[in-house]
Amino acid sequence: MSLESLKLLIQLYIKPLSTMTKILDEINWVPGLLMTLTVSLLFYYGVSEKIYKGYEAVFPVIENFNNDSEEVSDSADEVIYEEKLLTSKPLPLFGQYGWLLFSFSRSRTVSTFLTLSLLHVPLVLMFLNLFEPQASLSNTINRDYGSLLTCSFMAWTAAHLPFAFLGFFLPQTSASLSLMLWVVAKSIFAGFMLAVLRSLFGARLSRSLLIIVFSSLSIALENFALGLPFTIFWLYLYVKGEEKDVGAIYRNRRAIRRNLQAAAINPQDAEANYQLGLAYQHRRQYNEAIIWFQKAVEIDFREIDAHFQLGKIAKLQARLQDAITHFNNVVVQDEKHSQNEIWREIGSTYLAASMFEDAFNAIEKYVERREYDPEGLYYMGVTLVRLNRQEEAKRFLEKAIE
Repeated sequence: MSLESLKLLIQLYIKPLSTMTKILDEINWVPGLLMTLTVSLLFYYGVSEKIYKGYEAVFPVIENFNNDSEEVSDSADEVIYEEKLLTSKPLPLFGQYGWLLFSFSRSRTVSTFLTLSLLHVPLVLMFLNLFEPQASLSNTINRDYGSLLTCSFMAWTAAHLPFAFLGFFLPQTSASLSLMLWVVAKSIFAGFMLAVLRSLFGARLSRSLLIIVFSSLSIALENFALGLPFTIFWLYLYVKGEEKDVGAIYRNRRAIRRNLQAAAINPQDAEANYQLGLAYQHRRQYNEAIIWFQKAVEIDFREIDAHFQLGKIAKLQARLQDAITHFNNVVVQDEKHSQNEIWREIGSTYLAASMFEDAFNAIEKYVERREYDPEGLYYMGVTLVRLNRQEEAKRFLEKAIE
C-alpha cells in the first residue's frame, strides 16, 4: 500500500466522483486488494465476529456433558453439527432461512476479495451491459473488468473501514448493534458503487440505481462460490484467446499520465489533448472527453479527429445541431474521413432529428461506398421506412440481417 493509495482512500469520503477518476489514473488493483484484505480482517474482529457469536454460533446445551469423556464429547460435536441450522437465532427479516444465504464466519469474511472479483464485478458488468448495452458481454468484460475491480476494491475498503474501527469499541455481547453496523457498511458500499458507475461509465442515475439494486445481493452475500459461472466463462474466454484486452485499462491509464505530462510540457500539443479526450471517451466520461477534444480544436482547428469525436458525443447526448456542426467541419476537410463513416454518422444524426430526406442523402453516400456494413444498411432501411418506401426498406433490412 502506497501513500498515494491511502491519500485517495481518504479523498473518497470527501469527493467520491472525482476521486474515482483519480484512482483509475494513479493506482492499479494491487493496493486496492491489499487494503481490502486488511480491512476484511479488521471488520471481522470488530463487527462480524460479534454477529457470528450472537446469532450464528448459538448451540444447544448438551445435558450430562462430561469433559473427561471422549465418547460424550464426540457425541456433543455431532449434535452441534446436526442442529446448527435449527439452533442459530433467526435473522431479522429472513428468519432461519437467512442462514441458507448469509454467514458471518471468518472464512466468509476473509474471502471478500474473491466475492468482489468473481461475483460482484461480473454481475455489475452484466447488468450494465443489459441496461446500457455498448458491446457484447465478453467485450465489456475485456474492456472494463480491470478498472471496475480496482474501483470496487477501493469502494469496499472505504465503506467498511470506519465501522471496522467502531466495532472494536462495542461490547462483545452487542450482536444486534453490530448487525446494524454491518447493514450500514453494505449500504455505504452500494453508494460508493453508484459513484463508480457514474464516474467510470457515465451511466445515468436511474440506470445506475437499477444496476446497484440488482447487484445488491452480491454485496451482502459475500459468497464467492456463487461466482463459479463467471469463472467458467473466464476460462472459456481464456481458451478462445479473447481475454487479452483485460489489461488494456492499465495501459490506457499509463497513456493518460503520459499525455497529461506531454500536455503540461507543451500546452500547444493538439495531439496530446486529443489522445486524452480519447482515453476519457473510452471510459465513457464524456464531459471530460469534451474538454480535451475542445482544447485540441482550439489549438488546431484542423484537428479533424477531434471534431469527429465531438460530433459522436454530441449525437449520443442528443445535441443534434452541435453534432451536425462538428461533422460538417470534418466533411469540409475530408469527406472520406474514417473510411467514410462520417456519412453514416451524419445520416444517423439527421435520422434522429427526423430530417429524413437529409438522412437519406447522407446514408446513401455511405452505403454506396461501404455496401456490406450492416449498421449502414440498417440506418438506410429505417430511413426508407420513415419515407414510406417500404419495399426498398425491406430489401436493405434483409441485407443487414444477412
